[in-house]
Amino acid sequence: MDLLYRKVFPCKELSNFINCYYEFNDYGMFKGQGVRILNNGFTEMIIQLASPTIFNNKSRKIENSYKTSLSGQYIDKIVTTTTGHTHIISVNFKPGGMYAIFGIPQLYFESDNINLADIEFIESENLWDELMNLNSTNKRIECIEKYLIKQYRKKAQPIVEMNYAANLIRVRNGNILIRELAKELRMSIRTFNRRFRTQVGITPKQYSEVIRLNCICNDLIHSNSSDLLYLATKYGYYDSSHLINSFKKFLFITPKELIDYKLPNGDYTEKITIIDQ
Repeated sequence: MDLLYRKVFPCKELSNFINCYYEFNDYGMFKGQGVRILNNGFTEMIIQLASPTIFNNKSRKIENSYKTSLSGQYIDKIVTTTTGHTHIISVNFKPGGMYAIFGIPQLYFESDNINLADIEFIESENLWDELMNLNSTNKRIECIEKYLIKQYRKKAQPIVEMNYAANLIRVRNGNILIRELAKELRMSIRTFNRRFRTQVGITPKQYSEVIRLNCICNDLIHSNSSDLLYLATKYGYYDSSHLINSFKKFLFITPKELIDYKLPNGDYTEKITIIDQ
């Protein structure tokens, strides 16, 4: 059976907070393989509908296989291991979206995958049970949205300023001075850093670097050119060595390693995963 990978957009009420939903079903094709997740600047709610996928943060030695979890910004090397038939629905949040809906400072989710049942056991279990009894993607998404709307109406948090800042960083491909953003929002740099990390999950400087690197990943994948000096100049690095070091620091991979995986064409500013052979 073919690999199932589906993208669904949110309803109007949630469109300010959610980028999209992903459904991934491998029908057991990747059993036992590790999947490296490269930081893309998004946070997620992950729902596992089949065999558990083990989330492993090696630097903190965290392993879990939660049915439903909230996943923060990755600034450490993250590897997930499939254990059988992998079937996942992921809620891909816009900057600040997870904070707006759940009301929990995103710094608590940094490089971590938190069991939703630890936050609200009964509602989390009820959601998962409902999803397991549904047999179509659309019905499952409707169920998830009903749950998220309920959470938002209970815990709604304002995210306009930091969402604006994060989107501007994306529009500028990560090439923007943090002090200019803070000045535009009439905040001190310290206040801006604190609020941004609370709502988005990492500092504005870290976020800008992740966005820059994801843009470069797109260029490397979608073009035949692997001219690192050209890309370094284009995206504001001192030289190709500076670019390579940034790749290693934030994505835990080199540009050459990314190219050698021969990933299929796709929008890698949204999601980058690498199957370890």
